[in-house]
Amino acid sequence: MKRKKTLAFICAATMTIAFVSGCTGPEPLKKAADKGKLEMVSNKQLATDIQEKYQDKEKYEYEKPIRDVARDESLFVDVDFDIKASGYENYTDIAAVYQDPELTQRVGTHFDWNAEDRIMEITPPRWSVAGLGSSEDLIQNQKDLLYGYDKVSTILFDKDELKDWGNLQQYYMARFVDETTGEKLEKPVITPFTVKHEIERTPNLKFEVNENGEAEFSWNKIEGAKAYYLVEYAYAPEKGYDMVGLIKGATDETSWSPDSHVMFHTFSVSEADRNQDWVIEKYGEGTGPVITENDMREYRYAVVAVNENGNSAISNSFSKHQIAKMTASHEEGKKSIEEEGSRYAESFEKLPSYRWVTMCDGRLVQKLIQYDIENAQEKKETWGEYENPDMSDLHNVEVEIVKKKQ
Repeated sequence: MKRKKTLAFICAATMTIAFVSGCTGPEPLKKAADKGKLEMVSNKQLATDIQEKYQDKEKYEYEKPIRDVARDESLFVDVDFDIKASGYENYTDIAAVYQDPELTQRVGTHFDWNAEDRIMEITPPRWSVAGLGSSEDLIQNQKDLLYGYDKVSTILFDKDELKDWGNLQQYYMARFVDETTGEKLEKPVITPFTVKHEIERTPNLKFEVNENGEAEFSWNKIEGAKAYYLVEYAYAPEKGYDMVGLIKGATDETSWSPDSHVMFHTFSVSEADRNQDWVIEKYGEGTGPVITENDMREYRYAVVAVNENGNSAISNSFSKHQIAKMTASHEEGKKSIEEEGSRYAESFEKLPSYRWVTMCDGRLVQKLIQYDIENAQEKKETWGEYENPDMSDLHNVEVEIVKKKQ
């Protein structure tokens, strides 16, 4: 119902706010696995020469990668010296497993030493890395896409303690001492290894803001997959991926968009609301959005392919803070109307050219409007019209408008 007196209206065709689209993550790290492949091509000697030339500048030495370690399989390190008498306080002073090649994100493995055979065993962690946690929406509304569900733990495909390395694409075992003498090495020796997942191929995740302004994740089709889960993981540079991520969306398609962009918010108070009395009273005066310590926590989004037997490794991921900078939360309608006018206008010339929008990081920005003129059509509609505040003179009128084709 419109409070208008003019009988003829021209309604703006569908408004699409022009958002920046596309998202690129950081450059992929060069892995030892890639180096191994290079040694098999005709340029083997060239690769060797380059490696020897720069080896003094490398922080680590790499050994041949180990492929397809079973989920519950232990790793073994030969230790010819007496660990108990070595003076090392922790097994992790001798060897440890990490999520990252920079050796900052240690995995919580367990250790055992066979003194007779002089072998140190490194077992999978008590709690695996990057597990899948069932969301309430998935449990209640998408049971046909729910695989490996355990209602007691709510963790999908739970394999118990010390029985699962987890769902990363690659891990790094580092040895810090000479296995014969026990002396500390100048450079740690790293052995990358991969875990054999039930679905062998890993999806390649992409992100963009589509032409409708919606956040959209997409990926390639994976053979054997019956569903795909978009998972949100807590992430910290010093710790890596959390033990369990929360499934935010499930689909049997190769793309997914959330119903709302609230999940990408990285602010507590938007820039548009910064000068409200209650905000100033609570946070003090300021200009930009209010960002609390909790807002600064990092989350990453990855996709996992699943079927009744298990899942793939998690895909590459996108940062919540990265997404928040390029994704709109909502339009600031009042400010837009006051400064640019309504989207209902008497002629195309009077249509507004931009709107004010709050982004998911809390910033207030202007966005150009793209009018879908090609898909507009003229039609008649019946509208309500009145002048008195109590609407006592309300009556129907027939108006001619331009509207997007249905």
